[in-house]
Amino acid sequence: MFEFRISIFLFSTLVIFCAATINIDFVEVNSFEEENDRSSASVVVKDPSSHDRDNECENDNYDCHLAKAIHQSMDTETDPCSDFYTFACGNWNNHSDFPSWRPFKQLHVRNDDRLKRLLEKPIVQFNLTLRGKCSQIHFPSLIEALAENNDDENTKINVTDKTPIPETREKQSSCNVAVVTIGPSSWEVRDKIQTKMESSSNSFADISNVAQFDAVSKARRFYKACMEAKNGEKDGRKFAIDELLTDRVVWKPTSRDGSWNDHDRDLFTMKLAKVHQHHDRLFFGPRTIHLSRRSKTDPEFTIILFQQSFRDSVMPYSAKKSAKVEKKLVEKYERYIKDVWQSIGFTFKDTNSFRGVRNLDEFARRIVEFEKEMSKNALKRLLPSKSALAKNSLDIDQLQNKFPFLNWKLYFKTLFSFDSHLKIDEDQPIIALDFDYFKSLNDLIVSSSQQDIMTYMRFELLATLASQLPNALELSPFKPSDPHTKRSSVCVKWTDSAFGFATGKIMEDGSPHNRQYLELLTNNILTSFEENIETVSWMTDLAKKKSKNKAKSIKENIAVPDFVFDSRLDRFYEDFDVSQNDNYVTLFTRFKRWLLQRNLRQINGRATDTSWPVEMPPDSVNAFYNPSRNDITVLAGIMQPPFFTPESAVSAVQYGGIGVVIGHEIIHGFDNHGANFDKEGFNHPLFKGSDQEQFHHLTQCVRDYYKKFSVLVDGKSVRVDGKRTEAENIADIGGTKVAYHAYLNSVEKDGESRNELPFYGFNGKKLFWLSYAQLWCEKKTPRQLRKQLKSDSHSPGAVRVLGVLQNLQEFSNDWQCDSKAQMNPRKKCTIWD
Repeated sequence: MFEFRISIFLFSTLVIFCAATINIDFVEVNSFEEENDRSSASVVVKDPSSHDRDNECENDNYDCHLAKAIHQSMDTETDPCSDFYTFACGNWNNHSDFPSWRPFKQLHVRNDDRLKRLLEKPIVQFNLTLRGKCSQIHFPSLIEALAENNDDENTKINVTDKTPIPETREKQSSCNVAVVTIGPSSWEVRDKIQTKMESSSNSFADISNVAQFDAVSKARRFYKACMEAKNGEKDGRKFAIDELLTDRVVWKPTSRDGSWNDHDRDLFTMKLAKVHQHHDRLFFGPRTIHLSRRSKTDPEFTIILFQQSFRDSVMPYSAKKSAKVEKKLVEKYERYIKDVWQSIGFTFKDTNSFRGVRNLDEFARRIVEFEKEMSKNALKRLLPSKSALAKNSLDIDQLQNKFPFLNWKLYFKTLFSFDSHLKIDEDQPIIALDFDYFKSLNDLIVSSSQQDIMTYMRFELLATLASQLPNALELSPFKPSDPHTKRSSVCVKWTDSAFGFATGKIMEDGSPHNRQYLELLTNNILTSFEENIETVSWMTDLAKKKSKNKAKSIKENIAVPDFVFDSRLDRFYEDFDVSQNDNYVTLFTRFKRWLLQRNLRQINGRATDTSWPVEMPPDSVNAFYNPSRNDITVLAGIMQPPFFTPESAVSAVQYGGIGVVIGHEIIHGFDNHGANFDKEGFNHPLFKGSDQEQFHHLTQCVRDYYKKFSVLVDGKSVRVDGKRTEAENIADIGGTKVAYHAYLNSVEKDGESRNELPFYGFNGKKLFWLSYAQLWCEKKTPRQLRKQLKSDSHSPGAVRVLGVLQNLQEFSNDWQCDSKAQMNPRKKCTIWD
């Protein structure tokens, strides 16, 4: 992904789309040429204050406003050949008030605000039955007729999904037409259409309101239930208490001393499997993943068991923090444990607590100790590596022998019991993500009393349910760092997670020309890459041929999938029941169950075919490449400034923004991971023999180059992990290069006059580099930056700018950086030269 890429594809809805970029206030660059004097040529930037007349932008002059926005972020006192990141982003950082704000974050907020307004608008969907053959209905006239009955210009009318109805006895044919009105006067529009139908002869035969069934209305009810959770708080609390106090996570041990026997292990197994049907990861969590395949006969999906997610205060790498910081984190977590328990109205007596624990303070400390023990061998990186997938694959019998704390056959039988069509074969490969973690978990459960295990299960289940109650924002871990966060932000997030395709439908602004332009841009960049392959000096002719064939075969998915505009959208959500009077905690639990059910159906090939690569909300600010499908996806959420500015005629801005995003994803098909897959998505490497040796040598160069970057965090220098960030760095360098050359091709075709902005004297080439750099303007707190450097597969924002531009000679040529300049080191790491 441009922001967050995974090498295997999980079906679960990714809410958190990404922790991709981080602000760096100070960057210490240790280049290969650090012994040289890094002087550079000066670049003159016009002072906008000396051009008052030119600086007055007319309201309709979008490019004028764009030019001012670009310049406002720049620190023109900095030499671009010494530090281009500060040159491009210096003032953006100075004027950013909120930690973690960057273009990605700003677009997330913008999208959430817009989605909130749309979810709160009345949305009425109904069917019109029109007489006459479907092929003879003139839809433009129908839309015009509907619009005539709409007095509110803020109300939007869509007419879609023309569905023939079987002929009647009278041999008359009819056609069903789905109509959606969105806006303040939605119901008034429907009523006016109804009146018009009743007074017209055979124009409209019937109207039926179907709002209670369609996916968009389900999304609106889900959001409304979340927003009105206070009203249903009593029911929500009752549901949570029932979940905890009934036999959901409680069983009666048969042994007198609470030790384990086969019967009690089976009881625990069934309880845990039932919990996993609607709770993400208690001890561990099951999911399906897409496997690398060598042929069509190989299995496409298998089951993976992920470790439980642990909070920062109990993860092993927290020990690297100072004792003072560690103590504060643990105290905050213990306070949260007590807050969660009391938020539901429970007291210590309700804990049914650990042995020897006498009060709620001790209860909280015991939870922390229990999790620390469980997490001591936990992975810092939750996504599996290719080697882990290969070595950690077991069948059910092998799983039983290695980790006997559960009856694994009974576990999967119970887990799959909520869908009669689901089944698992005994030889089904199952991947336990990390053997060390499962060994620790096995030892902890076997050595713990059954009472202790039940107590911990109740707490974890309660913590999940409590996060959906109205006062969740007041509980310490949920208390937002941004004071502007409101309940509506939480409700928008979860609605988008549950009904991402439905929200994508109502977010679509009906601008097909934007999609057409991006399709053209993608084809231009693919053509540029194919031309680039021909000039690569280290590739043999066979490697060039295979690479070009793969590039020609890349498919693109732009903005939103087509199925959201027809009846397939409703079919997609037909198993997710959203009743009018359900409380939100009930709906949330139902959502988690529905999500897992859809996920597990992939094992038996029964997941609904949506023709869309992964279930990620289209309004997500992201793009990604899928090696198993050999396709790239650019979501609608990223198709706005600064990545995409459809109002601007300046192609340098488009290629330096969304063009680089597209180029980045294309290169993922040829990075150190993507190069292992052919044009069909099968696991057949592109490079062999001398090609493979040269490729590995060049990727090692990129890895070593980024290791030399270090970042100051709280006054301490922390190096970038060149190995973990390798694939993203390769995609950054290569994607920027091919987007730049695609831009040059467009200049050759359209001329340079369309590639300049007012005021500041930057030609199109310089605008390209500025547009790219300003994608990564950002601001991060030291804690966020520290976490970024430990776990993210992307380099920090400033490094993404400096590392890319230092390795592209085209940049130094355009900015006239001499051979001693910091931005123009003698040794460069580029694979596609």
